[in-house]
Amino acid sequence: MKILVVEDKLALAQSIISYLNSEGYTCHLATDAYEFEDFFSKHQYQFFILDVMLPFGDGLSLLKHIKTADADAPVMMISAKDAHDDRAKALALGADGFLTKPFHLSTLSTQIREILLQKSPRTALLKYKEIELNNLEKSVKILGVELDLTFTEFALLRFLMLNPNKVISKNAVIENLNAQTALYFNNFEIVAAHLHQLRQKMGTAGKYVQTVYGIGFKLS
Repeated sequence: MKILVVEDKLALAQSIISYLNSEGYTCHLATDAYEFEDFFSKHQYQFFILDVMLPFGDGLSLLKHIKTADADAPVMMISAKDAHDDRAKALALGADGFLTKPFHLSTLSTQIREILLQKSPRTALLKYKEIELNNLEKSVKILGVELDLTFTEFALLRFLMLNPNKVISKNAVIENLNAQTALYFNNFEIVAAHLHQLRQKMGTAGKYVQTVYGIGFKLS
């Protein structure tokens, strides 16, 4: 899979590309809006990572350009500006996710997989033991019985199921939620309350959502 990274901060861009290369992706780097136009006109990309603030342009304008050419193109926005308005504008323009710098590279990788999961019917079904998550239908079943989950509970469970048996930090959980919605979570106690409700709704399968004290959570 080929990814175009549009980021003018070279240290961050190189870190992103190195990490994604290690996960099997092929990445090209554009450091400004002009370079983006050059790459975009010459290559086909399956995913885009755009910084909001760029030389000679801005990421939101590039987002419009991409979505005009292909409304289904997967786009992740990243920004050093922790502004609710930027997040809301990006998602309204069709961005598939929004991460605020600094972020964990593992969170970016998970977001890429989540976005691709949403757009590919062939990989719409996630399974972990007796839990089945259908990303197209936005439904979860345990032993064939469908759960009544909120958007946040569904997003939390999907994140855990994409990272089974891995310890996920509290900050990574918050980053993941904030990347998917115009809502903004900055208090882990609120997220913990959603996780508690998720466990309760999962019944005996809730035991798989384990707390790693002082660090975060894992599905195990």
